[in-house]
Amino acid sequence: MDTATQEGRLIVGYRRLAEFLTNEGYPIGYSTVQKYCSPAIGIGPPIHSYWGRLPAFKPDLAITWAKSRLRPVTPVNTSRGT
Repeated sequence: MDTATQEGRLIVGYRRLAEFLTNEGYPIGYSTVQKYCSPAIGIGPPIHSYWGRLPAFKPDLAITWAKSRLRPVTPVNTSRGT
């Protein structure tokens, strides 16, 4: 889904958010998303609004959140010290 298509659209529910992020190349499970978004943990993507009891997320903010979770590659020291 390109950015133009994402504007004005919302992802409703943790299961759909997990599917969306996985399809965008950020594999994450439903239970992990649910855990990260829980008030006790609170490290999930920002909730935009609610549809009934289900949280709704903006696609661009969910992608930004997923990108922020990436870690840089740590160089491996291949030289053998003597």
